[in-house]
Amino acid sequence: MQGTLSVVFVTLAIIVMVASIAVTIKAVRNGGGENTEEAPVASRRYAPAGLIPTPPSASSRRNGRRSSRPS
Repeated sequence: MQGTLSVVFVTLAIIVMVASIAVTIKAVRNGGGENTEEAPVASRRYAPAGLIPTPPSASSRRNGRRSSRPS
């Protein structure tokens, strides 16, 4: 029983991998498709651009350039 389930699982995994490779190749050949991402919108809350704040964003934080929180 365990061997049969293992064979079924491996077969299904191979089918998924082959299908994903085929779709990837098709997308690359067609130029990647249209861009469906929304345009960026400026945030009204303070947040650094990355994990470590750069000097300009750190100074903005010290100067208190944050939006007021609704009470």
